[in-house]
Amino acid sequence: MTHRELIHRIARRSYVTKRTAARMVQAFGAALVGAAQRGERLNVAGVGVFTLRRRKARRIRNPVTGETIQLPETLSIGFRASSRVLRGGATVMQADMFPETRSRPEGDKDSRYTPEELVRLLHAEHRFSVDAASAPDAPSSSVIGRYWTMADDGLAQSWRGERVWCNPPWSDIEPWVAKAWEEMRMGCELVVMLLPTWTDREWWHRHVEPFRDRGPRYYPGQRRGVCMRTRFLRRMPFGHPGNPHAVGVDDPPFWCVLVVWEVAE
Repeated sequence: MTHRELIHRIARRSYVTKRTAARMVQAFGAALVGAAQRGERLNVAGVGVFTLRRRKARRIRNPVTGETIQLPETLSIGFRASSRVLRGGATVMQADMFPETRSRPEGDKDSRYTPEELVRLLHAEHRFSVDAASAPDAPSSSVIGRYWTMADDGLAQSWRGERVWCNPPWSDIEPWVAKAWEEMRMGCELVVMLLPTWTDREWWHRHVEPFRDRGPRYYPGQRRGVCMRTRFLRRMPFGHPGNPHAVGVDDPPFWCVLVVWEVAE
């Protein structure tokens, strides 16, 4: 792995910019060098221990000429892996040992589990009452607590009075976006939907682009207005059935966007 690849992976896995990831790598390198210069050990929990190794000056014999050569004292940094790494508990090693967890099944667009960290951040901000398109092992289900599965069919449920989180099946997005508009008209309090940034699709130009980040949209005969906000996100690793927390997944498919419907104040 190159320095650039390391920065890229840290940025994707930690939800930070590449500039921030580069600073993180630089700070770790500085801490490692500083510890070595002071003769200290650097213990990284769950990873291993870095130590300064000193090899004394010594004489060796050139096997070709028979000449005696004096080698000076040398210093190097040694690394001893933790038992967790040796057992394969670290994420990267687990992905190497179990390739089936490295990526999601090909062609499966309808079982992309949102990263738990993102769901927790959004739930703290919006206090969702239900996940409209989930599965029992999805991280969002445990975070929000109440959810509808594919069998429950969130499209057939009433969203009236709900505060809805929804990462819909991406093979058929338009019915879910249209449902959000209709349910907001019928009394839904809030909808936050995670979508791919497919801004060239018809559903985007029919239901999102004309209304996003503008003034309220008022329904005929109603005083209730609805605002739509969008927030574009970077690529993120999605889990899937059998690997809900995306262990070893470091190849996110594309950029995403949060689309938020809320009542105009």
